[in-house]
Amino acid sequence: MIDRIKIKKTLRSHWLLGLILLLALSLRVWGITFGLPGIDHGDEPEVINHAVRFGSGDLNPHRFQYGSLIQYVLFIIYGLYFSACFCLGIYKSVHEFALAFVQDPSVFYLIARWLSAVLGTATVYITFLIGSRLAGKTAGLLAAGFLALCYPHALHSHYATVDVALTFFFTLAVHRCIVLYETGSWKDYFLAGFFIGLACAVKFNGIFAILPLVLAHFCRRHERLGDKIFSPRLVAAVACLIAGHALASPFAYIEFRSVLKEINELSAMHRGAEFTLAGYTRLLLSTEAWGLPLGIICLWGMLSAIWRGKRHIVLCISAAAIILFASRYHYVEAKYILHALPLLAVLAASSIVALLKSSRAWLIAAVAVLLCAHPLLPIINWDSYYARKSINLEAKEWIEQNISAHTRILLDNTGNEGPKLENAPANLQRQYERAAARGLLKADYLKLKAELSPKICYDIALVDEPAGSRRDDYEEYRSWEDLEKIGKPAQYYRDKNFSYLIITNRYFDQIGNGFLLIKEFVRDHRKIRIYKVPGSPPT
Repeated sequence: MIDRIKIKKTLRSHWLLGLILLLALSLRVWGITFGLPGIDHGDEPEVINHAVRFGSGDLNPHRFQYGSLIQYVLFIIYGLYFSACFCLGIYKSVHEFALAFVQDPSVFYLIARWLSAVLGTATVYITFLIGSRLAGKTAGLLAAGFLALCYPHALHSHYATVDVALTFFFTLAVHRCIVLYETGSWKDYFLAGFFIGLACAVKFNGIFAILPLVLAHFCRRHERLGDKIFSPRLVAAVACLIAGHALASPFAYIEFRSVLKEINELSAMHRGAEFTLAGYTRLLLSTEAWGLPLGIICLWGMLSAIWRGKRHIVLCISAAAIILFASRYHYVEAKYILHALPLLAVLAASSIVALLKSSRAWLIAAVAVLLCAHPLLPIINWDSYYARKSINLEAKEWIEQNISAHTRILLDNTGNEGPKLENAPANLQRQYERAAARGLLKADYLKLKAELSPKICYDIALVDEPAGSRRDDYEEYRSWEDLEKIGKPAQYYRDKNFSYLIITNRYFDQIGNGFLLIKEFVRDHRKIRIYKVPGSPPT
């Protein structure tokens, strides 16, 4: 009889976990085609372009703002995709495959976004494992549900960037650290160190995964302090960390000076005079994370971990360290604390189970549903909003239908904020020559782009605005382009043969009198306007 009850409970928990994972995946793939075939997220090309470029035979990413692990994983997936297409006769050569990428990269972005969605869903499962070890399967299911319905985690799981991948490997490392706290086995030290190395190879701040390893190691019982300090298991974990990182990001060691330079530049870019802990606290309590009820429980879970056992303290200190470090940044963004969110979900779930431990299962389920209903609505709103045609694509289609090809246009598209129009092959050839003369990686892309003959293309110059606050963003990423100042009188643009200015709302206040507004596209806070330059040739 007892065995039957256990079997029923196990089956019930498996069914609930399966439903949670299905919900998590559904929320992460709904709207995953947003912006395509254009690119609405400015960080995605940084990952995808490098992954595709590895096909040239140069496996050096050359830039280390992101680690190379996810780029290599995507390179392998793209290689398998090419092999399948080659066997089916879709592409006859690598060159033809590369041309297909620069012509329409949609499938490449979808593959990368699906990878993020799958890793995000897998993180929900690992969160369940951590919660189950700390406070039982009920806590594990609650923690998985909380992360599945965590707005920033669901949001970033749509993006072909590295933040969700970092969260996956970080959470995987934390789980192994919790296991080694219990077992102390060589295997668990090996795996913990290796996963930490992989987390560091995804992004620099994966280094915080060392903290749960050290905490779990020194919080273990049955050993003297001296034995813990000089533990061969800890040394083995560090060796596996280095091995995992070197395997996944080998050029970080070959070009170590470049890595240090980028770390210093990133540190200078993020550093702010104000400590933004209050901002991150408000973020956790807002609908941009879990909302007020569940956000309060997350913070309470961190505080109550102090007296609830050493394993809880491992999670609490690790999450707090991530948030405190991010609070040094001069702006508040959820992606900088994304890898702390699974830990907060576990702490919140375990505190609820501890509070309601003598209650019936239906009461815990009712509390969970009420808490999860609040963050679910913003996720659904985001997914349904981005499942629609993007404002950039709407503007692009209108322009191609109403403005003649080869018209000279000043376009605002820094950070992919504006519509992505096809540039004239002659312009691309000129840009390729500039990039090649400077030895820039962009030259290979421009050379391929210049080979194409799009049906509709324009004589485009971009608004002269640095692509970022780091100097190399301008020198390397804008120096090859055709640039023009914004905010000049209409006569200035007429003398330079511009017929239209296509501007996003960040430059509206710099458009003076004399321009004719012929079309405006509005989508919530985003706006795109098309101005006709007076006296310019008819199109």
